[in-house]
Amino acid sequence: MHVYEKAIADSLNNIANKDIYSKPNEIMALPEKTSSEVVGELLSWACRPTNILPITIARDSLKQFPTEWVAPKIKQTVFNFR
Repeated sequence: MHVYEKAIADSLNNIANKDIYSKPNEIMALPEKTSSEVVGELLSWACRPTNILPITIARDSLKQFPTEWVAPKIKQTVFNFR
């Protein structure tokens, strides 16, 4: 696992307090607040870094979710972004 991918995985796993990286079904089964935090973290990684690799890893992770599930969480995250 690349260092950037490990950093992303660690940040998501820390939010959920368990190993959820690369497990979209488990992420979708998390409580609403936790799954929204995970999506928000992925959005942060997909938009903030200056290196293309973590951006690509995070965007590819977001693509694993069904649009109807992830779109409302993205909208919520964007409007509540800190």
